[in-house]
Amino acid sequence: MKLLVASTLAVASIAFEPCLKRADTPIEHILDESNRPENKYNDINNLPTSIDWRWTGDRRYATWTRNQHIPNYCGSCWAMSSTSALNDRIAIMNKNQFPEWDLAPQVLLDCDTADQGCHGGDPDNAYAYMAKKGITSETCAPYEAVGHDTGRTCDAEARCKNCSPGEGCEAQLPHQVWFVKEHGSVKGEEALIKALQDGPIVCGMAVTEDFENYKGFDIFVDKSGDVEQDHAISIVGYGEEKGTKYWIGRNSWGTWWGENGYFRLKRGSNNLGIETACSWATPHSEPVWVNSTEPDAPTYSERPDEPQKSGQSLLERIEKTLEKGKDALVDMVQHKWMDRKFMKSPGRPLKNDWESIPAEIVSPEPHSYVDVSKLPETFVWSDVNDTNFLTLARNQHIPQYCGSCWAFGTTSALSDRLSIQRARNGESLFPEINLALIYI
Repeated sequence: MKLLVASTLAVASIAFEPCLKRADTPIEHILDESNRPENKYNDINNLPTSIDWRWTGDRRYATWTRNQHIPNYCGSCWAMSSTSALNDRIAIMNKNQFPEWDLAPQVLLDCDTADQGCHGGDPDNAYAYMAKKGITSETCAPYEAVGHDTGRTCDAEARCKNCSPGEGCEAQLPHQVWFVKEHGSVKGEEALIKALQDGPIVCGMAVTEDFENYKGFDIFVDKSGDVEQDHAISIVGYGEEKGTKYWIGRNSWGTWWGENGYFRLKRGSNNLGIETACSWATPHSEPVWVNSTEPDAPTYSERPDEPQKSGQSLLERIEKTLEKGKDALVDMVQHKWMDRKFMKSPGRPLKNDWESIPAEIVSPEPHSYVDVSKLPETFVWSDVNDTNFLTLARNQHIPQYCGSCWAFGTTSALSDRLSIQRARNGESLFPEINLALIYI
């Protein structure tokens, strides 16, 4: 088994095992052989000479770039690459309409016991898990760089949880789940090109020290001859530049690596073993609601009522709801009549000392030049001329409760405005920018 030395990719230089551990035989779930890319797209000469799913047809289909190495090192490339490629395919299927879906690799790390969590796994197993049990979004299960191999338990909270101030965390029901409809494997340049017509795919590859130190977006050409696959990435496109054919790949080492987390690799010569074994998956047409985490639980097209807890009567549920309403009223009165300006305990502050923070205005304010009478009656940034400018939704209440609405609200609104500003400047909306609220 090849061991690598993580240089600046981790906080410290440590030896780590390969994060890709494929089965000897590809694991597939094919409903119709005609759906295989090799059968669906017979003549490669009829296919485009280049594809870039990051930005095509004036739409961004590539979801955000991840970093598997934080908050600590975790060999989760297999989970990152498989969910990222499926996220993109959902965006392509929905023409990048709101909302953006970012599926949770953490669920795979906790619950996909056919793989080894932070010690590596197989994208085929990941898709098999999603086909059988489905997977929630990151608003249910944020990435924590841990897994069942490090002591985590796959329970209802692992799939979707929510936390409350002073009450701890519990499984969130109901919640939404995406299922994989079909998944298969491809190898070889032509087969990869055919698979990419439907969206990004997951491929294994070898990692060398030169590749670890890759910067910019030049076409990387390995000279070592190493083709032993020990890492998984997603391929989002292909092309040719000055006679050199290339793949466009997305890594899971952060946006500072390569160019916003992406790279180009020589195509057609199995460079770094990239064309040896790849996987694709097709999502179902839409997510479904579930009200239980039990196997084979019924699914719903619309949100069902919250399930009644075991041993809890309807009267008890009503009494608990009334008690929560009473507590909220008490908190509101205390803030209003005691002139509280800041939080005393976890919860939502009802008043802030806005006067002590002066505004910084350098441009004319909208109210000074916008004619309100000419504005549309309805308007939402999730659909402006068929373009979604809103960045991903977040959940401040997990992995534990935090009264960080102020940080989420400001960074999300500013991220959205960056998308709007780029469009107004005629720039691509790729890459999606999601500002890091942890800094504030």
